Amino acid sequence: MRLPSFLQFDWRSPFNQLAAFLLFNQFVIGAIAFLSAPRGWNTTDWHFTRNLFAVYGADDSWGPMTTAINQLAAEPDKPLYSTLVFEEGVKFQYPPMSLPPFQLVSYGVNAVTTDPSRGFAAIACICVVAIGILTAMILARSLKRPLTPIMIFVGLCAAATFYPLTKGVEIGQIQTWITLAFTAALYLAMTGRMRTAGVLVGAMCLIKPHYGLFVLWGALRKEWGFVISLLAVCVIASLVSVGLYGFNQHFDYLHALSYLSRHGETFFANQSVNGILNRLYGLANPDAYSNLLFTPHTFPPFNPVVYAGTMLATLAFVATALVASRRVRPLSFSIMMLSITMASPIAWEHHYALILPIYAVAFGAIRDRPMALMWLAGSYVLSSHLWLVTNVLFDTPANIVQSYLFFGALILLVLLHWASAGLPERPWSATTGFVRQRLNRHRKAL
Repeated sequence: MRLPSFLQFDWRSPFNQLAAFLLFNQFVIGAIAFLSAPRGWNTTDWHFTRNLFAVYGADDSWGPMTTAINQLAAEPDKPLYSTLVFEEGVKFQYPPMSLPPFQLVSYGVNAVTTDPSRGFAAIACICVVAIGILTAMILARSLKRPLTPIMIFVGLCAAATFYPLTKGVEIGQIQTWITLAFTAALYLAMTGRMRTAGVLVGAMCLIKPHYGLFVLWGALRKEWGFVISLLAVCVIASLVSVGLYGFNQHFDYLHALSYLSRHGETFFANQSVNGILNRLYGLANPDAYSNLLFTPHTFPPFNPVVYAGTMLATLAFVATALVASRRVRPLSFSIMMLSITMASPIAWEHHYALILPIYAVAFGAIRDRPMALMWLAGSYVLSSHLWLVTNVLFDTPANIVQSYLFFGALILLVLLHWASAGLPERPWSATTGFVRQRLNRHRKAL
């Protein structure tokens, strides 16, 4: 008997395979993540999706930023970061140039609601919707097929259930804005509108200055319109910020930034090389290295081995991103963003929200390689859920498994490098082949 057309399912379609996997991942794998959580840990990624639909959000970013604005208004000549970070224990980590645009948005929020947290949560929910639609548009271009309503629906469902993204909404993180800006910039890069993409990346730099490394990426690719747009946004914002707050506040920010990079964070939500090393060193001194509990007013002690390992990892991530093959712009753009995120000493779970559209790029690039798709699926399983079961090993050398999101992102990064190199039969030849090509060019030049 022939099934009605709406019940027929073509397993050969890459998009249908993707939709089936996302459904399986959300309900079956999601249930496993929920049921495997230790007793007493009742927070799951479903919890964050529920609060997204309830338009709920805390003030993880908005609170410290408002405190910083009030501090500058009350004592404009007093070093802001020395006061908040080192004296009052407020982990305010954004540069001064992030405050003027935030203040403008804050004025608008306060004008329409008496509950700022609710207002910012509503903005974050709108961002999630936009991220889902843009991710569907990126997927459509990656698969070289038209955008359809079902594709938009899948994109929205993926965004609403992607743990790093929904976690950022619930805690009230400005990272959700950054994720939207990056997703839009990635789509613009795919369509060749690099000047506008540069404006968006420049806007991201106002909140996280290390995204300025994209200037090197653009220069190496000779994307001068992108570079000029990015620098123009940063220069204008810097001039406004210096005019409002003075040079001393910016020098004080650099001092705080240096301190943060030297110490990092131990809490398991820090999905970086620094977090891995701090948690391993914390086995010998758990009182100084808090693994399971976030300490809002303290940092782990400085450790030269942890610092050296963090810096080496940072250089490795950034260097490999800059020398990666630049033939396919979306892949190269994605590699650079993911590498910058993983290179940071402090990379919280919600910082990885921006890998959702990168998965769409990767899926389109490797859709004809079954084994690579299995690795990509494994990466997504690690990245899209809150695996609290790993915390049972927090006081053992196996606590490295708490960095499951980092390793999920690492798998994705390797696949991106492989796809960027032209999908060689041996994945490791992506790097060796590139180095050999450069050496041959150098010999010919001599």
